[in-house]
Amino acid sequence: MELAKTRTEAKVVGMPTSGLMLVVGHPKSGKTWFASNAPDSIVIELEENGADRVAWGRIQEIHCTDANALEQLDEVMNLVMGDDSIKTVVIDSVDQWAKLLQDDIAKKAGVEFIGKPKAGVDSRALWGEFAQRVHTITDALKASGKLIILIAHCKPPEKDNDGRVTTPAGINVSGKGGSYIAAQAEMIGFVGVRVLANKAQHYITFKSASDLAIWRSRVDELHEKEIVLDKTAPWKSFEAAFAPSKPAQK
Repeated sequence: MELAKTRTEAKVVGMPTSGLMLVVGHPKSGKTWFASNAPDSIVIELEENGADRVAWGRIQEIHCTDANALEQLDEVMNLVMGDDSIKTVVIDSVDQWAKLLQDDIAKKAGVEFIGKPKAGVDSRALWGEFAQRVHTITDALKASGKLIILIAHCKPPEKDNDGRVTTPAGINVSGKGGSYIAAQAEMIGFVGVRVLANKAQHYITFKSASDLAIWRSRVDELHEKEIVLDKTAPWKSFEAAFAPSKPAQK
């Protein structure tokens, strides 16, 4: 066994151009609006009417009610990954993507839902297959060389009778799939909207003030940061967080 060598290269800094970003929020909070503003991006829209209010960017809609929706998604993703002009891929939402996988597994097993007991069917094995498929796809997305933005709806924290948090807030993906996606994401931000002086203000926060949530990122520039998003150019507001700080005036 050899000891680790001394680091001689500079630490990676700046806006990530590949890997996974998880954008979490409540319905109509501005998640897709924010992510679709990324340059050279395409939105893979799985939510019904999810792109109605998006005014920019390329959008490929897939209706999850179609019998071959999962096959359509696979075909679109293969085309997207082979297109060098697309630098950022937005999947809206990971909730629907996970549901397509669950429905496919359930259909092949002859059950209505993978968590619904049925004689002769091992529900634990079905959940294991779901987790494995999520792991495999997540790993492939992360290694794609593109920036992958996964949009997810917020799952509230679970509390005991004394009000103590037993499970922190996370994303709305059942089983161990959701925790794996969150663990692999380099950036996890919560998009929200608040009203100040009778005006709506959108923001994305990377703060982890309590155990109520999982909004933690492995990118130094975003540590404990909250960013107010410009109405006409939200992605530029996000990019500004990575701009080199100016030296203090003497």
